Amino acid sequence: MRNLLVIFGALVLLAGCGSQPPAPAPAAPAASASPRGVPVGPAGRTYLEALRSIDPGLVENRARAILRGRDVCDDLAQGKDRATVVKNAALRFAGGHASIDQAKAEKIVAAIGSSGLCKEAGHA
Repeated sequence: MRNLLVIFGALVLLAGCGSQPPAPAPAAPAASASPRGVPVGPAGRTYLEALRSIDPGLVENRARAILRGRDVCDDLAQGKDRATVVKNAALRFAGGHASIDQAKAEKIVAAIGSSGLCKEAGHA
């Protein structure tokens, strides 16, 4: 009987050695309303809607639009004159899926100012 218990115990140990550890549970996807990891709050959504009304191509790449808008916020926070801010906005938003002229650049800068994007991004 004792030999039978020893053999049974050895079989249990051997069976345990051959088994693989359970696979880890897959991580839950991060819930985010942000485009490609760029945080977007209410002001950012208002800004994106304003851009869409200027030219739908401006929001084809939402992450790019948010980041470019924050770059304009940097210009404004640095106290750059309006003409420079508009010129830089035209350069930043050029390419992609929209063509940007002076009038659109003016509207973009106005949308950034009225949406609250700069405040949401941490600028005064």
